[in-house]
Amino acid sequence: MMTLRQLAAEPRTLPTQTTWYLIDLAEAKGKQELFTRQSSQKKPRPCTGLFRPLLHRLLTASIRVHDLDLSFLQQDAQAS
Repeated sequence: MMTLRQLAAEPRTLPTQTTWYLIDLAEAKGKQELFTRQSSQKKPRPCTGLFRPLLHRLLTASIRVHDLDLSFLQQDAQAS
């Protein structure tokens, strides 16, 4: 009950250790937001690197569609 009263009252100052924690949290949040924004811009999607060579081989007829092994798609669908 006493804790609730202390929290309801406006604190005049924050303890030094609490201030350090808040500064660390703000810095970590800023870094996380920066990484989140940059990660989608800089990193190509991994599927793109796999898809382009396969598409090129299909379009140049170096492989045929019926030669592709797509059994893993059926396994994923059954597992879901």
